[in-house]
Amino acid sequence: MTAAEKQQHYQITVDCWRLLLKYQEPASAQEYWERLVEDARKIAERYEHLRFAEKTILAVLEEIDRIWRTKSERGEKMKDESSWEERQTAGTLCVRYAKKEY
Repeated sequence: MTAAEKQQHYQITVDCWRLLLKYQEPASAQEYWERLVEDARKIAERYEHLRFAEKTILAVLEEIDRIWRTKSERGEKMKDESSWEERQTAGTLCVRYAKKEY
């Protein structure tokens, strides 16, 4: 791995860390998930959909989805309360990202 490749991997990791920090408190509102996927898409585009970037972004999205599902299962209150339909579709945006349906 060249020095430039190492620097790029480092920057991808930093960008994904910032994404996780920004969205670490999942909300059930559809807008929250749409913004998350849009920000993830921008990171992927910044690195021209490099495989390492895609896999790291997907790991972050899966972790945020896991946090959301854990809170939902425990019955913990989210930042906002949305309709049942919105809660059901929240995690599907992560799946849409993985399938590149954005």
